[in-house]
Amino acid sequence: MSENDIMSESECYNRIINFFQKDTKDEEKIEIWKNRSYIKLMRKLNDDRSKVLAKNAILLILNLFENFPPDIYNNMGDKLEHLDSKEKQKVLSQLKKEAF
Repeated sequence: MSENDIMSESECYNRIINFFQKDTKDEEKIEIWKNRSYIKLMRKLNDDRSKVLAKNAILLILNLFENFPPDIYNNMGDKLEHLDSKEKQKVLSQLKKEAF
C-alpha cells in the first residue's frame, strides 16, 4: 500500500468522523450525506484494493449514525415501572445478589 493509499484511507475516515462531530440537527441533511456516502463507497466495492476500505467506512457510518440497539436483548423483558411491588422487590433482590 503506497503513501497515497494510506492518505486516502485516513482522509475517508476523517471525513466521516468530522461530519459526525458537526452535531448537525438537520435529519434530512444527515440522511442525504449518508446516502451519498454509501453510493460512493458501494462503487469502491468493485475494486479489490478499495474493498476493505469501503466495507470499514460503511461500518463506521452505520455505527456512528444509525440508532441500532446494542444487542438483541436490549428491548426484551418488562420495564421495572410496569411490575407490581412484589415482582419489583424480587427483581431488585436478585440484582443485589448478583452485584455482590
